[in-house]
Amino acid sequence: FGLLLSFIGLIVFLGMKQVNYSLLAQNFQQKILFFGMALSAGVLLIFFLYVLSVKLFVKVFLVSEQNKKDFLEKKDDQKTEQKIGIDEEREKFIEGLKTEFVAIAAHQLRTPISAVKWIIRMLMDEDLGPLTKEQKDYLTKAYLSNERMVKLINDLLCVTRIEEGKFLNRQKKADLIENMEAALSLWRGAAERKGLRFEFQKPKRKLPFAFIDTEKVALVLQNLIDNAVHYTSQGEIVVRVDFLKNNNEFQISVKDTGIGIPKDQQSKVFSRFFRAGNAVKMETEGTGLGLYIARSIAQAHGGKMFFESVEGKGTTFYFTLPAFS
Repeated sequence: FGLLLSFIGLIVFLGMKQVNYSLLAQNFQQKILFFGMALSAGVLLIFFLYVLSVKLFVKVFLVSEQNKKDFLEKKDDQKTEQKIGIDEEREKFIEGLKTEFVAIAAHQLRTPISAVKWIIRMLMDEDLGPLTKEQKDYLTKAYLSNERMVKLINDLLCVTRIEEGKFLNRQKKADLIENMEAALSLWRGAAERKGLRFEFQKPKRKLPFAFIDTEKVALVLQNLIDNAVHYTSQGEIVVRVDFLKNNNEFQISVKDTGIGIPKDQQSKVFSRFFRAGNAVKMETEGTGLGLYIARSIAQAHGGKMFFESVEGKGTTFYFTLPAFS
């Protein structure tokens, strides 16, 4: 609108310049021109300020909305984190209660189960009088069932000690080969009675001492070799020791030619109470805690446990233990 007035004023000025009017007319023409130009400049200034204020308002509005959105998101994140924190605390509390319950139950069961074991043993040894063959057979079955219960209770106690961080308490300098030979002697006979070849491979050179809890390492070997014997019908079981000088640690492996572990179940092998489907079909009895305990012992020593397995061909478990330094 201001530009239009300025244009009209310019036309009037040029038109009136060609006619010789009085000084008053010329002053009037100049006033119209200046008025139009001033009005144009004013309108342009107002328009410029309007555009600037609209842009500023839009920018402030957008920033305000973004800040509001960020604030709400942050608030939601804080609520989510708080909820997750509460859920985690609740899970830890429940897990603690479960662990405590299992520990108390296992401790309370251990004494009567042990008493039952020794009473059955006395009857089987005929300390209380002679027995018929049928009576001995029934007592043998009762004794074996009781032994499975004893093993379950011991495994549950091991799990509770692991979760409480109180499992290793006697780490010391020890001759690993000597300790392994003592433990393996108990299993060599079981493997050979089943028709399996049992071999212990060890380095010929003298090895450094290990820094281990000998009882717990024996338990690892017991769990691994027990599985190998149970799930191998024919072939061999090979226990091997290597010293990894670069890592200053021992690597022990237990290899069998048994049923192997299905590929789709291998990720669950070290989970508590897990047993592979083919293992359950072959041997219905079992707690599913042996490998969990074995790996926990290796990790508590600062080592690790892993395995290679092909279903129908066999499995090799490896674990590492630190050398004494």
